[in-house]
Amino acid sequence: MLRIAVQSKGRLYEDTMALLAEADIKVSSSKRTLLVQSPNFPIEVLFLRDDDIPQSVASGVADLGIVGENEFVERAEDAEIIRRLGFSKCRISLAIPKAIDYKGVEWFNGKKIATSYPGILNDFLKKNNIKAEVHVITGSVEIAPGIGLADAIFDIVSSGSTLVSNNLKEVEVVMKSEALLIGNKQMDEDKKAVYATTYEVLVGLCKLIAPVAPFISDEMYIDLTGEESVHLAYFPKADETLLDDSLEERMDLVRKIVAMGRGVREKTRIKVRQPLSELLVDGAYEEKIGYMADLIKEELNVKNIKFEHAMDSYINYKLKPDFRAAGPVLGSKIKAFGAAIAKLDPKKALADLAKGALKLELNGEETEITENMVSSSVSAKEGFDVALENGVVVILDTQVTKELEEEGLARELVSKIQQMRKSKDFEMMDRIKIYICADDAVKAMVSDFADYIKSETLADAILEKEGLELFDINGHKTGLDVERV
Repeated sequence: MLRIAVQSKGRLYEDTMALLAEADIKVSSSKRTLLVQSPNFPIEVLFLRDDDIPQSVASGVADLGIVGENEFVERAEDAEIIRRLGFSKCRISLAIPKAIDYKGVEWFNGKKIATSYPGILNDFLKKNNIKAEVHVITGSVEIAPGIGLADAIFDIVSSGSTLVSNNLKEVEVVMKSEALLIGNKQMDEDKKAVYATTYEVLVGLCKLIAPVAPFISDEMYIDLTGEESVHLAYFPKADETLLDDSLEERMDLVRKIVAMGRGVREKTRIKVRQPLSELLVDGAYEEKIGYMADLIKEELNVKNIKFEHAMDSYINYKLKPDFRAAGPVLGSKIKAFGAAIAKLDPKKALADLAKGALKLELNGEETEITENMVSSSVSAKEGFDVALENGVVVILDTQVTKELEEEGLARELVSKIQQMRKSKDFEMMDRIKIYICADDAVKAMVSDFADYIKSETLADAILEKEGLELFDINGHKTGLDVERV
């Protein structure tokens, strides 16, 4: 899963969301949403303040970021520019009151300059041998000269209307900025592959839609590739050598196993956040999907995938007639059918039915039995639960040990704390203190998982405190509160 950090509001947010929409990468957001997973692409979108994006990418919280060049340069974080995106263009300029007769950059000597970009400004002043007093403020920098806080400002200029409304004029353009796609220098190969795939899909999409959407496709293509025009590129041809039916078949099997495992969790009312020890899969599939075991583990939150060649030792199969389907076909032979399938080896019969029709002698007459005429069910031995679908069997070890229970509690506590961060409108990178009032079981878990909880929630400390609002943490009434450091 690739995680992309984007601005949570403003023009760059709007332009970024438009780019994702044009690429048919579906993402929804709201004021209180920090992290959203795309339902149709392996991407998570992290909504942050613009000045937090470079740090989140450099630290590995996000793999990629879409951020203004001005913020990237100002923050000077250890990330790399992957691509210039060509939108959300602006200038970072020095501006002074309109009434002043400006003769040149030397005017700024001895002056007070208000800015949100002290790093870029100080570099400019040093380069031009200007000694000025820099006042760092956030928010409405343009009002500083009007209230006597500064003689000039150094800020973003797009259309210039904000300067005009505050009786200012732009006198020095220090930097031109546009949206950048930045990346973590330590991004692993899998995530680089997701990025490369995304890029290939977007470029191909631009070529495909060029005849019917000539302008937007051209703008996207130039932004993505830096080439002159999509209309000078060759229209894509289908490359059938890239089709991999075997891979699609293996992936379909993995998705089916994951869906069946989730079904077992729902049936046994075990949350996905509660880790379990093991999922058993038919050993016959090991060669086909063994290398995807980590993916199944992650999706089902289990510690181990075991490819078991003796599944029968864990389960019992049972066959009976599907009377709705078999009754109209067999008529008076339905009773004999029930008796006949009761004598069969259920597993062998299911395998035969999966290959085609099964022939049984009913009332002295050979009769063809099809898969839809038989209803099958399975049951597992104590401590396990089983799912069967079209001949595929998975067995989930549903025994929750003390260690697993503690880990599940820790995950549930982290989830609750993250919800509290959202409800209090904390920013993604804000450090916090956690206050807790808990029973002995939760206290023991917090002691064992303190480092994990702090890491996941950006907490500097976990402190005990009485009189807190109570929450249900997997059946444990627990007082919780969070405070921004």
